[in-house]
Amino acid sequence: MIELFAIFDSAAERYIEPFPGSTLEVAIRGFREACEKEGHQFHKFPEDYSLFHVGSFDPELGVISGLTPRKIAQATQFVHGVPQLELENEA
Repeated sequence: MIELFAIFDSAAERYIEPFPGSTLEVAIRGFREACEKEGHQFHKFPEDYSLFHVGSFDPELGVISGLTPRKIAQATQFVHGVPQLELENEA
């Protein structure tokens, strides 16, 4: 199973195109890396961007399963140096 994630841009009031991630941790790492990069939109306006888990893709069946978007992280957690990432809505 390949997980699907999307970034919500609250200023634009829409999701940016979804992207695959092998695990939740891989998606968080990629989002964190973008947020920490000076000059990147996520770094410039961290209050506007949040990472969401939106579904999964089964490569054997070729089926995409959507989820009710679940917020995973806010860009401000990485830009403003929050020491411990606490996953939102963690089960």
